[in-house]
Amino acid sequence: MGIVSRELGRHEAAETLLLRSLEILKKVYGEDDQRVANALHELGVLYSVQGRRREAEPLFERALATLKATLGEGHPAVAETQLALAELRRDQGRPAEAEAFYRQALAVLEGAVGPGHTALARTRKSYSAFLRAQGREKEAAIVEAQLKENRSSS
Repeated sequence: MGIVSRELGRHEAAETLLLRSLEILKKVYGEDDQRVANALHELGVLYSVQGRRREAEPLFERALATLKATLGEGHPAVAETQLALAELRRDQGRPAEAEAFYRQALAVLEGAVGPGHTALARTRKSYSAFLRAQGREKEAAIVEAQLKENRSSS
């Protein structure tokens, strides 16, 4: 319900619900469970949408560490949180860190999902926009070509 509330723009209700679910998950499964990491990620997304980047950052970092420990470095859920961190770092004006997270997310997804997968396409699209914003047109064009190539092969 917290995610649905967030998607509907009901941020106050979303925060209440996400915090409550996080509290319950921690009690039931402990701090180092992938379900707790997923809840941290979703709360981080809410805070990012609201522009509350300082609050989102430690949530994404904790989620990433837990997901890597529980699911392994090559799991798509790890890439989702790496993408969230890339976009957060981009918004914070930290382009070198953003690029590192974009590249990590792409590497994970390229190894874990098919070429036409929506998560891979979304990550490539976001990375391409980042490169364009950095004035790196040639690199952005390469990423976009990979995106088009993957669409035609799926």
